[in-house]
Amino acid sequence: MNSKNKKKVLLTKPFVHENLEFKNALLEYARQLKKNPKDNFESQLISAVLYAQLAEYMASFLLESLRHLVYDITYSFSQAFAFIDTRNRVGVSLDRIIEGLKEFSFSDKPDILSLLIEVKDARNDLFHNLVSKSQEDLKEIGEDIITIQEKTEVIIQKLNVVIPGLQNVFYPANLNNNQPEADKTK
Repeated sequence: MNSKNKKKVLLTKPFVHENLEFKNALLEYARQLKKNPKDNFESQLISAVLYAQLAEYMASFLLESLRHLVYDITYSFSQAFAFIDTRNRVGVSLDRIIEGLKEFSFSDKPDILSLLIEVKDARNDLFHNLVSKSQEDLKEIGEDIITIQEKTEVIIQKLNVVIPGLQNVFYPANLNNNQPEADKTK
């Protein structure tokens, strides 16, 4: 899906995942690979790559949804006279996503940011050192893999609490009804 279409989805439905069945299938596949014997390095590596991508996706999803929430609230409050539009910031690195999330306050923010930083650091270590390590040093890479797998599972659990909370507390169902029809179709 190109970014133009993605903006349209976020415009009308922040906090709503696209292709959720596929993402759940990837998560299930990563979990199955994680259960493979620890001596099956290829399975563990693929699992870590999937988990790292899912962690980045979840962080990006939260950031984009929060930014859209700010837009919707300011747009509705000012009746489109003056508003903050930060919806166009998509496709950034995990470092920038973490920096963007620091601008917001939400439940479990310190824990979520700490976990994202741990996943980012382990992912960077894994990807940067994979080819340069000797066979004896593969244990270090295995530790990075375990960190990515375990921390991403915790991130998923925490965000599954935070995101519905944001939907219910900060995003009333009638908010979009206050917007002019012209804006809903952009």
